[in-house]
Parts: sequence; structure tokens; C-alpha cells
Amino acid sequence: MTKLTDYLYDLIQNSINANANRIILEISYRKEILYVRIIDDGIGMDKKTLEKVRTFSYTSNKNRSVGLGLSMIHDLTKLTEGSFQIDSTENQGTILSLTFNDKHIDFPEVGDLALLVSDLYMHQSLNAFTLRYQIEHSKFAYGLTQELLSEKRSYQMKKTIEKDISLKIKKLRDKYENS
Repeated sequence: MTKLTDYLYDLIQNSINANANRIILEISYRKEILYVRIIDDGIGMDKKTLEKVRTFSYTSNKNRSVGLGLSMIHDLTKLTEGSFQIDSTENQGTILSLTFNDKHIDFPEVGDLALLVSDLYMHQSLNAFTLRYQIEHSKFAYGLTQELLSEKRSYQMKKTIEKDISLKIKKLRDKYENS
């Protein structure tokens, strides 16, 4: 994986596979720290499974014998002087909390968050998704609602979502840089 958004897509895929009806991706920049949280209301994990997941070799995937997403993001947090925490409750959901020093030489390019969300929009199993984006004290939220996702997905709507999020992120960055 070459961009942070590649990692995030893989991790959000875990939430989708856990039958989450609601997924929230929070991205927050404060000083030289990038905070990322993925919150879902999927099937969650019991304590035994949660301990296995923390070994980073466990997977529930029938197509491969080792888990990769959590292991790789764990390694990236450590490599960039960040932190990794996963909390989960069976039948209630999972919260993955990550921090990164985004100025660290080993931190990858963030990638295109607008493209990430528009790609998620096209995912047929996604029920509801919210992106919360913050730079210091300025923030916005963008949601893919159940109503929108219950309609037939279209390339035109994908491009509209991409453009809308790109503009919101640009405005926030411009506001931050000019303050």
C-alpha cells in the first residue's frame, strides 16, 4: 500500500464485512499529529477474537490465512511514532484509533480522501458512511446516507461526491493556512 487512503479503504472494508450499518471515518490534524478513527456498529468481536486480532496474524477471511490490514496499519503507526488501539464489543461494533506523525519521513502520502469516499459510495454493501474531517479547530462532516445509498449507484453521483468533498477539504486547508 502506497497511500494512507489505501490502508483506510482496506480497514473500512473490514467494517463493511462486519455488517456495519453505520461507519464513521474521523480524520483530524492537530499540530504534527494525524488522528484517525474508524467507528462502526458491526458485529464486533468477543474478547477472545479481539486478543487474536491483536496478534496481527489472525484473519476471519476465508481466502487468505493471515490478516493484513490491521497488521500493516499497526506497523505504520509504530514506524511513524504513532499509536494503535482497537476496542470492540460483540454485537455492538468496533473502534479503531490511530495516530501518526505525518511529518515523519516514513509516513506515506495521504492520498485523495474525496476519491476514497466516492469509491466507498460505489460499494454495493455500504449502508451509511460519514467522513468527519478537522484541521485544528475547523471541521466539516460529509455523510453518505442510507437514502442515497439505497438508490442505484451512478458514476455521475460518484463524481459529484468527489468534487464536493474536494472543495470542502480545500476550503478547510486554505482557511488553516491563511490563519
